Amino acid sequence: EVHKMLEAFKRREPCKLYFNRPVSATAGADFMRGYLTVIKQPMDLGTVTRKLEEDSKRPADEKHYQFLEDFACDCRQIWKNALVFNEPRGKPEPNKPGSPAYIFDHASKLASDFEAKLAEMHRELEKEAPPCPRLLRARLLLADVRRSPFSEHYRREKDWRKLGDEYVAFLREEMKRPSEP
Repeated sequence: EVHKMLEAFKRREPCKLYFNRPVSATAGADFMRGYLTVIKQPMDLGTVTRKLEEDSKRPADEKHYQFLEDFACDCRQIWKNALVFNEPRGKPEPNKPGSPAYIFDHASKLASDFEAKLAEMHRELEKEAPPCPRLLRARLLLADVRRSPFSEHYRREKDWRKLGDEYVAFLREEMKRPSEP
């Protein structure tokens, strides 16, 4: 099921052009220096495909993607990288193929579509899986949130356990701060 979803995404026009290969394979040296200054964890659909192929030959405890969320985390990293690097700044620019606005818009749409497909896969898996106790389910969810590239506020130096009730106030203050370029 994961393979089918990944292949369907790879066939989509924006993915063929911008998300199927590492950025370094399609960019010049100057662009790459700027990209790697902003993006600390590059990821692409080709790398995800390679990891899935390697996983088919590995024992369960040595797989890159032992859980569906491990796979989802890498895919989310692709969309996040595109959204962060191509975030609209200053005056609006034309939304033409190759422009940051074009890539940003498509990454946003792909992220949304991916989450919808992932939710559908989760629903199907839930039908077949044995019931999961609430506490275990909550722990799994928290672990998934912490791994997600979209959850930096849950992975800050300030440990939420040490802050206790003050952690919510800390998060509010962090979210008010302007994001770094």
